Amino acid sequence: MNKTITGTQVPAANEAILAALRKVHNIASPASTAPEDLKRQRLGQETLGRLLTPPTLIQVGGREILRDDSTRLHQNLQAAGVPAVLQTWPEMWHVFQMFPLKAAGEAMDQMARCLELLR
Repeated sequence: MNKTITGTQVPAANEAILAALRKVHNIASPASTAPEDLKRQRLGQETLGRLLTPPTLIQVGGREILRDDSTRLHQNLQAAGVPAVLQTWPEMWHVFQMFPLKAAGEAMDQMARCLELLR
């Protein structure tokens, strides 16, 4: 028997994974904005953040379509106790790192330094 979560087929053998995904979804998307629900959401995010989320580097361009989302992600990671760094590259756009630009090389060097620190 297969179940779905956001339209993706999940084998019945993965019930534990499906349950965990639902918990994460419920914590990230509360059904109400009542103060007690928001407090429970924040505490759940903090616990999940510390347990499941590795240190995170976020690189975003100043002209990035997801710039505001990146800023919110950084704030949420920090609020959850997850070590996170947000680097904003002025005048850059979405996935600028894949273009042959000086800023792209610098961003990749920064990424390499972060990965070295995690060894």
